[in-house]
Amino acid sequence: MKIVMKQSTRGSSNPHGTETMMYEAAVEYDMSAPWQSEIGQVFIDNDLADSISEKKKAAPKKRTAKKSD
Repeated sequence: MKIVMKQSTRGSSNPHGTETMMYEAAVEYDMSAPWQSEIGQVFIDNDLADSISEKKKAAPKKRTAKKSD
């Protein structure tokens, strides 16, 4: 899961919770480990972060009108 922080906050920086770090506002974080996903979900649930969709939408194709002469 990828998230982008809405506001800066402290959170765990290792799976044991023995160290913390500052998660900075407007920064994207890759929360790929199970313990990181749990923290990311807490940030989202508390409106501190937004989830970033990993599926990127393809750019829409331009349609050109055929001219009939």
